Amino acid sequence: MSLRPVLAVAGLALFSSAASAQTIIHQYTFAGDASDSVGTANGTLNGGATATGGVLSLDGTDDNVSFAQKIVPTSGAYSVAFFARQSSLQGNFIEWISQGSSGAPGFYLGYAPGGGIRATDSWGSTGVAFPANGQFQHIALVSDGSASSLYLNGTLAGSIASALSTTTGGDVTHFGKQFSPFDEFFKGEMKDMRIYTGALSPQQVAALASVATPEPGTVALFTALSLSAVGFAKRRRRRNRQA
Repeated sequence: MSLRPVLAVAGLALFSSAASAQTIIHQYTFAGDASDSVGTANGTLNGGATATGGVLSLDGTDDNVSFAQKIVPTSGAYSVAFFARQSSLQGNFIEWISQGSSGAPGFYLGYAPGGGIRATDSWGSTGVAFPANGQFQHIALVSDGSASSLYLNGTLAGSIASALSTTTGGDVTHFGKQFSPFDEFFKGEMKDMRIYTGALSPQQVAALASVATPEPGTVALFTALSLSAVGFAKRRRRRNRQA
């Protein structure tokens, strides 16, 4: 029996302890839909978007997830973290998440033609390239209210000495497309979208990037193995007392 699921659950437990200083306000695990597993901001799947087995799949044409409100804080300290996968760059502008309106400034995370990641209107050129190699990449944007950082696969990739406050007006939040009226759709897959109030630490971002979403049954397996180990220890203690 493989111990990889057990290690994954253990890693999640360690992260939960480390991240206690921040508050997660929204999480989307895409287990059949775009429900918010932490808050109440449930999303709607549009076009032919599907959410199955923890993965949101988008066709790059009209697929997206829309919300009734903005779910990313527009000021103060906040963090956005998620995984995205793409086999090749699309050659145009794409967005993984967006809200607001152009120049207001708007909030978005995506990339420009050529693959350079953009992080809001205020940081339109991060100097960080998105590796579209068919593997899931972990992306995290952290703004602490005075400076902002972009992490790729748990490693600091870029930073600026300013906060990323964005407009309270404009369009609601979308996954997989730019705010209206722009058609900048993402073709690929996303998973484990998390939004926090407060700035995640580098260690917390690294923990998120290193712990994949648990496979179905992982928690049950971990519980069963743990109970089995406890039972074995108790039986061994009884035998030792009887000897």
